[in-house]
Amino acid sequence: MRLRTRLLSSSALWTAPLWLGIVLFYYAWALHSVTGTFSRPRAELHWAASVVLDATEHFYAFAYALAAALGAWEAGRIRKDGVWDLAPARSRYRIAAGVLAPTVAAASLMLVVPTAMALVEFRPALDPRALLPVAVGIALVCSFTVAGFAIGLRVPRAIAAPLLAAGGWYLVAFTVTYAEPAWPGNVLTQRWYLDFGAYLKGEALLMPVLFCGGIAAAIAVWWIRGPAPFVRYALRTVAAALAVLLATVSAGAANAWSIDPPATAGHAPETCTGRLPTVCMASYAGAADRLPQVRSSLVATLTGLREAGVEVAMPRSVRDTEGRPGGRSSDREWWLPLTRQVDRNDGRTVYVRYSAAMMAVRFPCRLPDSFGAAKEPAYIVNADAAKLWVARRAGVQEPFLKWRESQYQELENGDEVLAKVKERAESAERLRRDEQKEWYGRELAKACRLATGRPAP
Repeated sequence: MRLRTRLLSSSALWTAPLWLGIVLFYYAWALHSVTGTFSRPRAELHWAASVVLDATEHFYAFAYALAAALGAWEAGRIRKDGVWDLAPARSRYRIAAGVLAPTVAAASLMLVVPTAMALVEFRPALDPRALLPVAVGIALVCSFTVAGFAIGLRVPRAIAAPLLAAGGWYLVAFTVTYAEPAWPGNVLTQRWYLDFGAYLKGEALLMPVLFCGGIAAAIAVWWIRGPAPFVRYALRTVAAALAVLLATVSAGAANAWSIDPPATAGHAPETCTGRLPTVCMASYAGAADRLPQVRSSLVATLTGLREAGVEVAMPRSVRDTEGRPGGRSSDREWWLPLTRQVDRNDGRTVYVRYSAAMMAVRFPCRLPDSFGAAKEPAYIVNADAAKLWVARRAGVQEPFLKWRESQYQELENGDEVLAKVKERAESAERLRRDEQKEWYGRELAKACRLATGRPAP
């Protein structure tokens, strides 16, 4: 059968308005609505791997349901026409491939079209690794098509097709609601989240293919009709056993991921400027054009704190945590969320200056990670009074107080603590400049003594 004739006779063509309409509607509504993935600015929308996952998350259920339903419909058609039972010289695999090719193409387009639209809309720097989830989705489309075709050979297509369309969509769409077990969602939907600069690892891409591909291959083995009955039986038994083994192994591996797939981070390129400090930001996260302004704000903040009497060493480098696994900040290298802290509308850098000011506060001990872990909770007043004094010197007291007010909600007397912190910081500002510096040092030491129960070194 010629390609043109095959396409014109395929159910994939006359159902095109339906499945293309679903793609366009969901892309415009589900992804761009008020709560949609594409409705708010995020650094991940400048990272191709994240854009691809976000663009396809709503379409796996539709694509697999379409593949199964059209596969069943095409099976019923060739069974009715007697094509499936032609002479043995005609390979059943060739017959199935020719009939199902338009179905696979149609269902695959439900993943390819939204991916292409998102890449054109957001124009991230494209890497072939970002497109691998779509390739996995197409492989699963083939598996669902084979399964639907097999059912359509046994069940009347008027019954099989609508049941597979509804059941296939329900089976896949509702896997995302499973907290336990997690493997159905991880091998069927790929509705995952990737940080900026991350790619999926090989096992995240391989397990869905092994699970669904193994089952589809076992189904296809049943179409063999050439060898002797004993050989066919042996092949079918081996194929079924392998399918069960692959499904068990892949489901077990996928279940261990919970909702976080195996991923490798730190692939985002960065752009750097200046010396002492060298400031680096993610190149494609939407704020790299503010890099000179960010560096100027950092230098100005640290210089101003030095003049105010805060002992702070200028770091050798300041690195952006966006797209990088990051590290523990040291005196020589700071890691700050620079991209997320720049206002991309007007370029304001108040939160960049705030982070720099807080990095400049160096206690002579390591403070507890939580209020309750301290020997004496009163350390909060001294520690935060010192931080507020530094924040006021840098002109970033508003973000500091806003953050601390939210933290103080954990305390029974949060309002009293906040008032005391403000009172101590304001009283320090009435001292002479040299006295303020001495006061700042005493506050740091006293906070450590109260928090740890030991004199500050």
